[in-house]
Amino acid sequence: MVRNGDYGHCLLSEEGTFPVKALVLQVGGMRVLGIGSAGMTLLSLSSDEEIEALYARHRDEFKPKGPTLAQVRRLVTQTRKLGYASTDNLVTEGVSGVGMSFQITPGNHAAVSVAAINSRMQGDRKVQIAELIAEELRAEGFEPRFKPAR
Repeated sequence: MVRNGDYGHCLLSEEGTFPVKALVLQVGGMRVLGIGSAGMTLLSLSSDEEIEALYARHRDEFKPKGPTLAQVRRLVTQTRKLGYASTDNLVTEGVSGVGMSFQITPGNHAAVSVAAINSRMQGDRKVQIAELIAEELRAEGFEPRFKPAR
C-alpha cells in the first residue's frame, strides 16, 4: 500500500494457503488512512495535528467501521512505539492485522501488511510476523521503523 493523499492505495495483494481467507482490500482499492494495519502505519508518520485534520475531513468514512478519534490516537501512539501497527477488528470483525511502513524515496512511504482471522493472530504471532516483515524489507534494501522487543 502507498499513500495517495488521505488514502492508502493497495498495489498488491496475495492470498495465503490457509483455507479461511481474510480478504480485506483488493488491488486498486483505496481506504482512508487509519483504517487497516497498513493505513494505520502510514498514518502514524503524520503529525498529531495532521491526523486530527484528516480524521475531521473523513469522519463519515470512519463512522461505519473505523475507529473513533480516541482509538486512532491510541493506535498511532502504539504504532510509533512498536514501529508497526497491530490491529484487531479494525475493518472487519474477526480479522486482525500487522502493518509496517518503510521509506521508498525521501519523503515517500509504502506499507506492507498481513491480515488473518483473529485466532491466527495472537500477540506473539503478531510480533513474529512483524519481525518477518522487517527481515524481508531489510533484505530488499529498505529500513523499516520496527524496533525489536527482544
